[in-house]
Amino acid sequence: MMTVRWRSVCAWLLVLVPVLAQETYDWSQATELVPGIRHTSAVVELPNAVGLNGPYLRDFDPEKPRPIRMQVARIDTRQPGLRFTATGRAEGWGEPIPEIPEDKNGPFLIRTLRQTTRQFAQAERAAGRPVVLAINTAPWSPFGGTSTPYADRMGLAVSGGLLVAPANGRPSLVVRADGSVDLVATTAETDTAGIQVAASGFQFCLVKGEPVAPDKVLHPRTGIGLCAEKRFLIFLVVDGRQADTHGVTVREVGEWLRHYGASDGLNMDGGGSTTMVLWNPRRNAYGVANKPSDGERKNGSNLGVFFAREPAAE
Repeated sequence: MMTVRWRSVCAWLLVLVPVLAQETYDWSQATELVPGIRHTSAVVELPNAVGLNGPYLRDFDPEKPRPIRMQVARIDTRQPGLRFTATGRAEGWGEPIPEIPEDKNGPFLIRTLRQTTRQFAQAERAAGRPVVLAINTAPWSPFGGTSTPYADRMGLAVSGGLLVAPANGRPSLVVRADGSVDLVATTAETDTAGIQVAASGFQFCLVKGEPVAPDKVLHPRTGIGLCAEKRFLIFLVVDGRQADTHGVTVREVGEWLRHYGASDGLNMDGGGSTTMVLWNPRRNAYGVANKPSDGERKNGSNLGVFFAREPAAE
């Protein structure tokens, strides 16, 4: 048994609620941001981290209780007017990234301009796509040891029906022009015709309700889940590398996605990239719902949800 403190984005009162990880969360408890999108947050304390490794945690003691802090959103993909948008092509798309030498896989090419998730949402709103919720998505290269503003090798990426980056064997979230969504393995042979938006992750962490095999490393994580009926998408971000939230394993991403209603799930880029951004209409501004371990990192790939028209009231 673990203890969870649920907190809506609009309330400061914390309520202690006992919950088992295998139980399915009741989304009627969550805050409705807009019709079709609900949000909740949780602080969980697990008994210990025995058998796990926290490589970026100072004074990590696996025998002590392990705190976890997460933000979760559920998106009804059948909500009228709901649309997805993703990081698009950068200027100079397809050209070699300046001053970055090629490696065994060839040259690094300009695909996207790196942005924080908040910057991405702001730019989308300015372009007439008023994002209400956004998260980071794909891992990218080159990473570390370079100041280049560009990103490449992020797996299949599509924005507005336009190919941004080719598939590289990583599994992807795909949103088709007819509004249907799926989590699928993608390769160079994947037919991208009819795909409106796509974003890729590291690997599947949940397959037909079964989390992947156990792993041992704790990190901040971003996950995307899809229910069995392929109607509801789950966005999950778990903070880590901090004294009050240690992070989770890849398997635990799958377990928590299942808890929140997913049947299948992807482990996306994590670590310092893990970010969830929400639109605050009262402040007319975006806020970061979680606490990224490295501050707001400029990511190669972000994903947002917006409405082509105002959603109908329920």
